[in-house]
Amino acid sequence: MILVFDSLTEGNDSLAAIFKAHKLPAHSALSADELSRQSSNPNYKLLIIRARSFGPAIQKILDLWSSLEKDRGLPALLITQSDESDLVFQKYDSVMLEYMFGTLRTPSLIAKVQALIAKRNYQTGLLTTNAYLKEELERIKKTEAIKEEFISIAGHELSTPITSINAYLQLALRSANCKNIDQTIQLLTKGLNQINKLNRIAKDLLDSSRLQAGKMQYNFAVFNCQDFLKQTVEHVKHSYPHRKINIDSPVQVWLKGDQERLEQVLTNYLTNALKYSPTNTEVLVYTQIIDKKWLKVCVKDFGAGIPADKQPYIFHKYYRACENSAKHQGLGMGLFICAQIISHHKGQFGLESETGKGSVFYFLLPIKALTIGAMKEPSSYTKGLSKKTALQ
Repeated sequence: MILVFDSLTEGNDSLAAIFKAHKLPAHSALSADELSRQSSNPNYKLLIIRARSFGPAIQKILDLWSSLEKDRGLPALLITQSDESDLVFQKYDSVMLEYMFGTLRTPSLIAKVQALIAKRNYQTGLLTTNAYLKEELERIKKTEAIKEEFISIAGHELSTPITSINAYLQLALRSANCKNIDQTIQLLTKGLNQINKLNRIAKDLLDSSRLQAGKMQYNFAVFNCQDFLKQTVEHVKHSYPHRKINIDSPVQVWLKGDQERLEQVLTNYLTNALKYSPTNTEVLVYTQIIDKKWLKVCVKDFGAGIPADKQPYIFHKYYRACENSAKHQGLGMGLFICAQIISHHKGQFGLESETGKGSVFYFLLPIKALTIGAMKEPSSYTKGLSKKTALQ
């Protein structure tokens, strides 16, 4: 759209009539005041002023347009029968101004306008391309930095258990030579724990690769939610025998999904809750029915919580919260894999956390069947949950 101020309007020779005849969209300002108001409208891509001379009112418009041009790259075409090029060029040589002096010829005017519009579109395209390239460059830099950090972390995570296994096996061999059976068993058990840690790291790497390639396999079947919760909690308790994990699930619900993969999700939630909360606090697993269509499984800890600015990235690949990355081991892939598994089940996932008050990690799954008669009174804790928590 062209914004026009023509103080030399003469019937069919007006700029508005000329542009209309050549199908160029234009709006004519009828006064300098209207031109001043309209000039800040972002829909206008070109300003054209025709006047006998550029007095204070026109100079004011040019001042306003030139200030906008610095932000928007807008061109202006000044048309006059007199020669004021020295004054104009000296005052506006830093902005995109074009001029036509002397007798106005329509073909020259149209060619000039079309050239300015093409130049404007070209510059806009360059600005857009440059902005895109800049964003892509920043994204690539961030990706490379994340990859470098991941390689460093992965190397450390893999070398630590290997070193420990080597040490435990050497000590176990000496202990066996001394026929100290109890100490040998203890050392071999520690070595086995380190092997299990390596196995978990390898499994995460393999799952991540399968997810990226779209080759993750799922075996869907109907299963009971309470059995699923109890089995998963019992499995986790073997690794954390001194921690307290309570289950509050007062309903009989059947789900359809890959139970092994969903156990992987819940195990990850529980393991994180246990790792990132004080050893003298409990971890709570509870469920809620949402609209009789969804089962919400929540894992609550009473740890330090997660800062609000970090929460949007928690389920991203390789992400590790800075405060915990040095203290706790991990590749930063566990929650990313969890998110992909839940998404494949057409479910939802998320977290609620407040610094100093712990965190709630949850996922929602479609209910296959619900036994209403088996519902029990929820615990006092579940009753006291906020509306936000209950409905998310």
